[in-house]
Amino acid sequence: IVAVMQTNMGELEDSTVRPKVTDAKGILKQNRQFLDYFWDIAKPEREIRLKAIEDLIEHLKQSEKPDELKYSLKRLVDGLSHTREDARSGYSVALAQLLSVFEEISLKSTLDSVKEKHNLQKAKKKLIRNAAFGNFFGVLALSQSTRLHKEPQVMLECVQLLQSLSRYREHLRDLPRKTMVDILSETSKEVFEEVLLSALQSDLTSALNTPEQLELLLVAMQKFPSALKPKKLKKLLGTTAVITKENMPKLVEVLKTAARSVKKDNILPPVAFDLVQASLREDNFEMFWNEAIIKGMLSEMPGPTHYLGFRLLGASLPLLSVPELEFVLSGDVMRYYGQHMLSAQLAYRFKFAPEMEKYVSEFMQGCPDADKQLVVALGFTQLTNQGYPVVPSSGKVLEHMDLCALQQYVEWLMKAFCKPQLEKCLDFSTRRQKGNQESEVESDGCVARFRKWIVQRLSFIVENHQIKKEEGLVMKMARFIFFHAFFDVKKPTPEIPETVQALSVPIDQQTRATISSAFYSLLQGLNSMAALGDSPEAERLNSRRVLGVKADGSMWIYCVVQYATTLLNQSKRVQSVQTLSPEQRQGWDSMLESVEALRKKAKKSSSPEHTAFQHLFLLVGIQMFKAPDESLELLNDLRTCVEKAQAKKSKKKKEPHWVEVVVEILLSLLSQPSRLIRSVCKAVFSRICPHLTQEALSSILNVLDPNKDEDESGVMVTDEKEKEKKRKRKEEDKQDDEENVKRRISKMIVIENGMSSETSQQEQDFLRRAADIFRNRLCRAKYYCRETDGREAELHEMLDRLIGRAQKLTDWSVSLYYFSAALYVLKVLRGVVSEQDSLRLMGKVDVERVTTCFKNALTSFLTKRKSPLTGAMFIDLFSRFPVLCVNMLDTAVENITAGVREHQQGQACLMVLRALQSKDVKNLMSDAQGTELHQKVVDQLTKSFEDVQSKNKTVREKIVKVLELCQHLVRSVHNQKMPVNLELLQKVLKSINSEGSLQKPGQLEDMYWSVMKLFYILKPKLEKVKKVVEAEQTEETTKKKKKKGFLPETKKRKNRKKPTVLEGKETPETPEGASGEKKKNKKRKQQGGEGTQNQPATKKAKTQQQQNKKKQKKGGQQEADGK
Repeated sequence: IVAVMQTNMGELEDSTVRPKVTDAKGILKQNRQFLDYFWDIAKPEREIRLKAIEDLIEHLKQSEKPDELKYSLKRLVDGLSHTREDARSGYSVALAQLLSVFEEISLKSTLDSVKEKHNLQKAKKKLIRNAAFGNFFGVLALSQSTRLHKEPQVMLECVQLLQSLSRYREHLRDLPRKTMVDILSETSKEVFEEVLLSALQSDLTSALNTPEQLELLLVAMQKFPSALKPKKLKKLLGTTAVITKENMPKLVEVLKTAARSVKKDNILPPVAFDLVQASLREDNFEMFWNEAIIKGMLSEMPGPTHYLGFRLLGASLPLLSVPELEFVLSGDVMRYYGQHMLSAQLAYRFKFAPEMEKYVSEFMQGCPDADKQLVVALGFTQLTNQGYPVVPSSGKVLEHMDLCALQQYVEWLMKAFCKPQLEKCLDFSTRRQKGNQESEVESDGCVARFRKWIVQRLSFIVENHQIKKEEGLVMKMARFIFFHAFFDVKKPTPEIPETVQALSVPIDQQTRATISSAFYSLLQGLNSMAALGDSPEAERLNSRRVLGVKADGSMWIYCVVQYATTLLNQSKRVQSVQTLSPEQRQGWDSMLESVEALRKKAKKSSSPEHTAFQHLFLLVGIQMFKAPDESLELLNDLRTCVEKAQAKKSKKKKEPHWVEVVVEILLSLLSQPSRLIRSVCKAVFSRICPHLTQEALSSILNVLDPNKDEDESGVMVTDEKEKEKKRKRKEEDKQDDEENVKRRISKMIVIENGMSSETSQQEQDFLRRAADIFRNRLCRAKYYCRETDGREAELHEMLDRLIGRAQKLTDWSVSLYYFSAALYVLKVLRGVVSEQDSLRLMGKVDVERVTTCFKNALTSFLTKRKSPLTGAMFIDLFSRFPVLCVNMLDTAVENITAGVREHQQGQACLMVLRALQSKDVKNLMSDAQGTELHQKVVDQLTKSFEDVQSKNKTVREKIVKVLELCQHLVRSVHNQKMPVNLELLQKVLKSINSEGSLQKPGQLEDMYWSVMKLFYILKPKLEKVKKVVEAEQTEETTKKKKKKGFLPETKKRKNRKKPTVLEGKETPETPEGASGEKKKNKKRKQQGGEGTQNQPATKKAKTQQQQNKKKQKKGGQQEADGK
């Protein structure tokens, strides 16, 4: 295989570039592995190159043979001018490592060898590019050897060689200048002043001409300030500093050139950042920013120069002081950035926002100064478009904000909400907004837009758990949003801090609705928030995964309800936006009494039951400010449900589990078609899911069973009349209610048959929608049942039933429901195993029985024409249980060719591909087993390619999947050097394109040639002669088409007025009246008369008549021009 690879690679490489191996003593013939190192160094794969370099150095250390060392040096120097970029890079790195390890090799002699081998003066014109790269990579290897600073004379020669390479910019671009900068950064002051300064004199003198030369000067000034004092700069540039009024025009042009040079790379040119540092050192930053960036870069059309200004703004944030930050964040660069943010909302536009967010995040993360963080956060907040900030309210830059800065930022947001000072914001309007007077927003409208963004920002700070904050700050924001959502100030009082700050502009109704919505979103974030702080109490709660509570154990929603009660009791100071009636207020007080009673019970005996009932009462009660009538009715129903449930418990000898009572209450509430109730039930269900029992689950499944009486699905609240009324509502919204109930099931212990054997269409429609929810929330849950003692046989039987049922259904989405349930049962049987042995251990799973079950299902899928199973189901099984994957791989491999149809064969290829890509599967198999498996797959692929014809879409899709598997297989065999025979596969792949049918662009053709490239066979280029042939064929086709559609001779109109035209005589001019008629039917007559043989004179007369008219027009035009 190595010999074949070497032969094929030799065909691709230029014979004039490949060095000749001279081995007079025959040493190299004795060690074939030694030669393989150099072949691997030139490979395209980076990992192979690095491994070969490491092995080569280690081999040379152990062998201690001077001939091999000498040959290695020569071979690496020769390879620096390789035609491929990866090979050049590999040889350069290898040469650098060789010079670094073996210090007996002279740098001077190595540099001389590089110059001699890659002589630019003697190289042929076609090889100039390779020679230039050879010189450059040779110097690069010397600079990376860490020895160059020890030999100043060699360093000088390297710099001079790099200067000479600047003439070949079309090949090397700015690589020589960058390398010179790298050499300068590692040079000592003495060497620079004594050796390099004189050599760089010409580059430093012309520093204002190109970005590379300017960067060289700036790096030298930064590294050696004592050598480039103002007097020296005066001699070089004519000025004592770089940032001056006189140099500004040239600096602007250099920056524009640098911006355009990195247009495709989307990076900040180093010379721009160095100029900012130089302006800060010379105390001319504001002049540089105004003249070079604002007046220079932003004066161009939007494009690379604008993006350079934006990148420079983000990159310079860590360098600036607080006044300088305020200066740049309130200037035109920010305004232009805001305009770009709006214009870039279209899909095809370039978006700079991700880059800026990264710059700001890195600044926040690395800046310890809270004042600077606050200035930057406020600067981007105050960039507004007609009052609305352009940065998203959910920006993640606040995650790295200091706690002190965050507190000040929140204070500023609250103050700006009450008294917006939009004149201090950097507000702008787009050109379209300026031209359209109707789009202008009034000042009150701008205030409303600004307030909406502030509320969304505050809500995001509370909901984002990655932002570090304290309990006091969270409660302060929650109180602020709740107050302005539902209350107005009558008279300020210090007891309610939210009343102290008066509103400069009243809150309009639309803004109030936005704040109300934001509050309930914030409330959901509070209910899922972990305990804040580092106190022992908070750590204890977090270890138990208790959410929605403060460090002292009190629920966040309880604190909000207490604050609401305080506001309701201060009716002289504040006023509710929606006044509560006496009955509603009584319902509120009754809710508080129920909660307090539950809190007392919880103190006596800590039980999740009391917490769940508290949460349910508080959630329903807080909805009083949004929908008071509905909330009051719901509170009454809830209270009645709880009382009847408690009475039911007392009558029974064996009391039901508390979670069963809560589930029955929630199911009863869900019978009402109310979004409010559903949101409340969703929040409560998420809290009680870890405590669900078999009986509670059964009561949920009974709701989904249409054969059950709907009256038994929950605890009924009122008399028979209300039962009938709610039953009608339930029937109307049954489908939607079932989905909402199913969404709450995120923890199940076991899964029984949730519906009858003959499922109705309504049930299948529901399960089709529920399959994804069930699969993601239940079957992939991290926490599941782990107690299976004594139930192993029952669970295995259940798994068999689920897999059997999944194969009998007609709809794949319903089958997915059962298949996912089977995987969940399998996970329960496996249980918890240690990470070290997690691949092989399967817990209490009967591996042989389960393998047989799934293998039969796989065989059924691949050999039957109609099967509800899908390939994705088995791929999921393989990824989650690698042991079963290894046991079932043979079945998948066999069906690459034995599949009943092309679709099943393609799915078999996809399964095998995913299995071979899995590291777990690879670790479970020995080397011998892996090699045997790869050989089997190769044989199957070879067989599948025989007599293949890509005529229809299904076959082409199958071939694409086969080629994908083939690509991974060949690459694995080459990389791992497996003893697998690929010759037959290569031959059959060549035969597919024997007639040249796979040379057109397309997915199939591209995949085919990507596979053939692994065999070192490239796609042939199309010849241009083909276009001429196509053109001739087009003409012939056109002529043939023109013969169609002739009228018979009897149907043709005879033109009696047309005179007989004799050969050599002109046709008399037609009357004006007839000319228009002839022109009108000209095209039709030409098409109809071309093929008629008994009218040649007429056809010739028409042609001659047209030519005469053209001549007459031309002659008349010439006479007119002459006149």
